Amino acid sequence: MKKLKIKFTVLNDDGKEFSGELDLKPTKSSNNKPKISIENSYSGLKGGIEFLIDNTFLSNLKSAKEVQEELKKENYFHSKESVDKRLRFLVTKKILTRIKEDKIWKYAVRR
Repeated sequence: MKKLKIKFTVLNDDGKEFSGELDLKPTKSSNNKPKISIENSYSGLKGGIEFLIDNTFLSNLKSAKEVQEELKKENYFHSKESVDKRLRFLVTKKILTRIKEDKIWKYAVRR
């Protein structure tokens, strides 16, 4: 069976627009009837940061602490150290850039 992708856009009460993508893949249940399970492409720390990038949170410079606080608002609970490590990894992959302002590293999407 084939995988299905669903792209969606949701508006919250404040008028903020969020978009995402779901992968649907067929699985078999115990009675051999096909069953669909949903995989969220925004799972884990990597997915949380991708969610923030896709929703333009990192279009301006943000510190790792600011990113961590925004992730908490979106129900992603990770330590500041883990967030910082992932952000630095994205800098090495040239997805993000970082600049030191007032002795604090700040991250933004590379243009």
